[in-house]
Amino acid sequence: MTRRYAWADVGSRAVGHAPNGHWKTTTFLAGLTREGLIAPFVLDGPINAECFYAYVEQILVPVLRKGDTVILDTLSSHKNEEAARLIADAGAHLLFCLVPREAAVARVRKGTAADRRLNFTRSKIRQHISNTLAGSTQVMSVRFA
Repeated sequence: MTRRYAWADVGSRAVGHAPNGHWKTTTFLAGLTREGLIAPFVLDGPINAECFYAYVEQILVPVLRKGDTVILDTLSSHKNEEAARLIADAGAHLLFCLVPREAAVARVRKGTAADRRLNFTRSKIRQHISNTLAGSTQVMSVRFA
């Protein structure tokens, strides 16, 4: 956070500098298994379908095992038919099961009660995944702005 107020000598102006919206977005992708993280990948900038396909082809598929389940959220770049074909060819199952991003963002913006419900929903999904999909793989996409 940038300071909006500062101290200065009486009669002189406090001078400072602040960035004006020129920050970078960094995207982190990884697979999560019961054993830990697999196939970590950091991308300078936002994810798109081309970058996601390259991640799946070069990093994720080589470490997938037959019978793994890859769980994706509903980000449009994750809905890549070629990436889905690569995952299926590796013997893994593909599943889209998380709440759409637009609905999640709208719920969080409504207030803290909605935020608690959303966190509860996420924890229930994680619990369900860990209880039912033994040895599965979940691909996560996280953006840091």
